[in-house]
Amino acid sequence: MTNEANTIRLTIAGITLTIEGPAAEEKEHRGRPPGIPVTMNDRLAISAAVSDSDFLDAIRTGTPEAHTARSLADKIGISVALLCAHRKPAGHPNSRPIRRRRARIIAQLTGWPADAAHWPCGFSVRQ
Repeated sequence: MTNEANTIRLTIAGITLTIEGPAAEEKEHRGRPPGIPVTMNDRLAISAAVSDSDFLDAIRTGTPEAHTARSLADKIGISVALLCAHRKPAGHPNSRPIRRRRARIIAQLTGWPADAAHWPCGFSVRQ
């Protein structure tokens, strides 16, 4: 078996098969070209496309600035997984109660209310 730039030749029992692929310049480009950074607007658009949560809608349009789950978690110093665990219902195996102080910080950053009705798992005893 030999492999040239875009051609594969395979010889089996004296029979040679030649398969030609598309030239590199003919290949369809998918996604963002290399070297172009992903902007915050791009991240918000991706976040909006993959979720339908009221919480995520609120943080994407929050005041004074918009956030993705990742950027909000980074800003308050927790992991995205923990932020998501705070939003899970109380009976879920991965749910975690949120600290009131953390809920207040999220409210200041996004406008999402810091009350028990908006945090399904409730508040932790640690403040």
